[in-house]
Amino acid sequence: MKRKVFLTGLLGMLSIILVFGIFDSTAGTKKIKMTSVWSAGIQLIEIDKHFVKLVNELGGDQLQIKFFPGGSLVPAFEVFNAVREGTIPMGADWGGYWAGKNEAFNIIGSHPMGLTATDYMVWVYQAGGFELIQEVYGKYGLVCIPHGVHSAESGVRGHKAINTIADYKGMKI
Repeated sequence: MKRKVFLTGLLGMLSIILVFGIFDSTAGTKKIKMTSVWSAGIQLIEIDKHFVKLVNELGGDQLQIKFFPGGSLVPAFEVFNAVREGTIPMGADWGGYWAGKNEAFNIIGSHPMGLTATDYMVWVYQAGGFELIQEVYGKYGLVCIPHGVHSAESGVRGHKAINTIADYKGMKI
């Protein structure tokens, strides 16, 4: 299942690269820069690094991605605009960062209604999520290839310490 989802995404990405002319097989090895919103010190960057590793293995002598951790080419919160404006050809992100541009990014960047990571990828590739993601990013001239997911974050955040069940009394969450 994981391999099928990844290969579907990879084929989609390579198709998009072909369509938009980033890839020219007559020009030898095409090298593309890619950055991430995640810095080198955070575990979440491993999803993006793994994606780049697989693309580079499959791309052989025709396509290679040179990966730059978040903050090394542009600040993390500038990745969206840098890719949109063509400053960087590819960028990995988390949709929730762009909710200020469009509230739909909150839905495509999260696991709404308690979905597990697997449930989320099933929604993306088998229940219309991919099309929704393309519609939202497409409004900004971008194409998104979901290539990884991690478990949902959980927890309650606030200014009052919660040490027992009784501490929840009267709180609005």
